Amino acid sequence: MARYVRTKGKMLPHHDLCIRNNWVFIKDEIDAMDLADSLIGTATLSVDDVQLIRSFKTKSDRNQCLLETLLQRGTGAFVSFIAALETNGYLHVSQKLKEDCKEMGSGNGDDTADMFSNTLQEIKQIQDSVNNLERHLGTAKQRLVDVKTRKPETNDVIHNLNQDVADAENVMKRKEGEIRILKDQLVEKDEIIRELKRESEASERHLLESANTVNTLKNKLTHLETLCSEQKLFIAELRESVIYHENEITQQKTIIEKSESTISEQAKTIERLSSSVERQVDVIYKQGLNIEQLGKNVSKQTQQIGALVLENEEQKLTLKQQDNVIREQDEKLEQQQKTLHSQHGRIASLQRDADERKLAMQDQSKRLNDQASVIGHQAERIQTQDNQLQRQQKDLESQKRATSRLEKVVKDKGQQLDSALKCFRAEMDQMKQEGNIREGLTSRRLDQTTQNNRKTKRLDKNVWHYY
Repeated sequence: MARYVRTKGKMLPHHDLCIRNNWVFIKDEIDAMDLADSLIGTATLSVDDVQLIRSFKTKSDRNQCLLETLLQRGTGAFVSFIAALETNGYLHVSQKLKEDCKEMGSGNGDDTADMFSNTLQEIKQIQDSVNNLERHLGTAKQRLVDVKTRKPETNDVIHNLNQDVADAENVMKRKEGEIRILKDQLVEKDEIIRELKRESEASERHLLESANTVNTLKNKLTHLETLCSEQKLFIAELRESVIYHENEITQQKTIIEKSESTISEQAKTIERLSSSVERQVDVIYKQGLNIEQLGKNVSKQTQQIGALVLENEEQKLTLKQQDNVIREQDEKLEQQQKTLHSQHGRIASLQRDADERKLAMQDQSKRLNDQASVIGHQAERIQTQDNQLQRQQKDLESQKRATSRLEKVVKDKGQQLDSALKCFRAEMDQMKQEGNIREGLTSRRLDQTTQNNRKTKRLDKNVWHYY
């Protein structure tokens, strides 16, 4: 059987990756000796390979050797391994490997193309091996005939040849079955390749569409930014116009209220004038009655009639004047009513404009609120940065204050040292004059050094206090 092992070589990349990813799982779940007979039957392993696997003592080592040899048994070793797992009861392992292999193989169209070409090469190799086997069978049969005719005593040789021929026929049958399986796999792989090509074309279309959508979104973003700036300006103008119109409306309301009060006052005056006119009419009517009564006594009361006529003429003049005043007031009232109607129309139109602008403002305020939320987050970040800068500025100011205090302390110390030196020089001069320079120097130096040490200690304490 070792002579008819399939051609050695590497597995397909996704089959190799599938076994390597599930390496620990396969080693834990299977036993290599259960699969040895099935793999020998499909010519995936040789007898020498099985003997090498059996030479290992532990199960994990045997499984390790099996997997390593399968990886070097060509492109059909994975399919034979799956079939051996299914025939020997390891269905869960074969199912997991199939699912992982589908996930890995579906992502790569190149792997399927390689798989297709490898299967074609494998079919060619199997056909070549079948042809070779047929040749070997022909030669073996010819040898059998020769042996039977020439040397009938060589039964052992004939028996071995018969076994070799039977083994070769079995191998041919298996390889014919494998060729059928591979042809079916070729059909399935053709369908998979077509689907992968369709999916790749669809993915390229989606990529182009996504690139176009990204470009359109970028253009929309720039357009939206310009619109936001324009809307901000428009909102500011709308606010100013709304404030202006509100002021106009308030002024017009005050004017209307004043006009209504004047109209009410004029109505009251008209009522008063009408009442006075009625009174005067009554008086005139009474006077007419008196005139009729006096007409009978014309001869006697001519003088009184003349006076009454004069009074009547004066009253008529006053009545005409009052009528003219009433007409003028009526005209004024009509004009004021017309102005009120026009003002009411203007107010209604302004209110409509204000409502429309309020709606537009609400829509724009919603958009601005969305944008303001984004700006708010940015403002919070800026605020945090400003707070950090303010803290740093405060720290710098505190450090400047500390340095200024230290400079003052240093200046004070320098002044004290200068004054001490001046005093020391003056005392030295005095001691030179007195003649006790040495004794004075020693005693004065000791006193001066002690004082200076005390002063320096005090100054150092102050300095540390400032820090």
